[in-house]
Amino acid sequence: MKKSKLYLILAIEAVIVAVLYIIASNASYTGASLISFPFGFIGDMLRRLSLRGGVFNILAIVVYALVCICPIIVLISAKEKSVARPENVVLLLLSPIMFFCMYVAINPQISMFGLSSAESVVRSVAAITIDSLILLYLVLRIVRTVRNSDKSTLYKCLKVLMIFVAVIIVAAFSINVIGKNVYALPKSEGGYAFWGLTLKAVFDGANLLLTLLIVLWTVKLIDTLSNDSEDLRVVTETLCSFSRVSLILCAVSSVMLNIFNVLFIDRLNNIEAHLYIPITEIGFALIILLLTRLLIENKNLREDNELFI
Repeated sequence: MKKSKLYLILAIEAVIVAVLYIIASNASYTGASLISFPFGFIGDMLRRLSLRGGVFNILAIVVYALVCICPIIVLISAKEKSVARPENVVLLLLSPIMFFCMYVAINPQISMFGLSSAESVVRSVAAITIDSLILLYLVLRIVRTVRNSDKSTLYKCLKVLMIFVAVIIVAAFSINVIGKNVYALPKSEGGYAFWGLTLKAVFDGANLLLTLLIVLWTVKLIDTLSNDSEDLRVVTETLCSFSRVSLILCAVSSVMLNIFNVLFIDRLNNIEAHLYIPITEIGFALIILLLTRLLIENKNLREDNELFI
C-alpha cells in the first residue's frame, strides 16, 4: 500500500469515528453501547428497522441472516483443505453463535435477561462475545501463518500489524481528543475545569500523534529491512529520535497536568476526568526506542567486522 493511500484511509477513518462517536453520544448511547461496536450498533439499527414493520422488517431479517452467515462464507471462499484446523472450527462455531448473539443484540429486552433497563449492557455482552470469537479466530490464523511463513511473509505480517496499530491509534485520537471534548469542553463552563480538560486534550493529541508517527516510521523501517535498503541507518536513527521525543513528551505532559490538578484540586469539578498517566504511549515508545538502538548497534558491529575482513 502506498503511503499517500494509507494516510488518506487513516484521515477518513478519523472523521468517520469522530462523527459516529458524536452521533452515538448525541443519541444518549451509554459507554457499554459504544464498546460493543460494531455488532451492538448493528443490532440496534436492525431493531429500529424491524419495528417499522412491513418491507423494513423483511429487510432487517435478510440483513440479520447475511451478517450471521459471514463466517461460513469466509470459510468457503478460503477453500481450506482441512476444516478440522482450530481456526476453521472457530469459524464453524461462530456462525450459530452469531445467530443467537445478534438476536439478543436486536432484542435485549427478552425475558431471560430480566430488566429492560439493562438493555445496553445485554446488547454489549452479546456483541463482545462475537468480538472475542473473531479475535480468537484471528489469533489462531496469525499463529499458523507466522509458523509456516518465510522471511518476506513475516515482514508483511509485521507491516499489517503496524498498520492495524495505526488504525487503533487514529480511532483513539478521534474518540478521546475530538469526540469526547466536543461535549466535555462546553459543559465545563470555563474556569479551571475547562483549562484542565483543554490541557488533557492537547497532551492526549500530541502524544497520540507522536505515537502514530512512530508507527508509520516503523512501517517504513519494515519496508527498509525487507528490501535490504541502504537507508536503514537513516530510518532507524530517525525512528529512534521520534521515540526519545515521545517518551520525554509523555513524561513531561503527565507531570505538568498532574501538577495542575494538585494546584487546583479544590476547584475541579471531577478530578477523575483529569488524572493522566499515558502508560500505553510510554510503553510503546520505550519498546521502539530499545529495538531501534539494538538495530543501530548491530549495524555498527557489522560495519566494524567488515573493516577487519
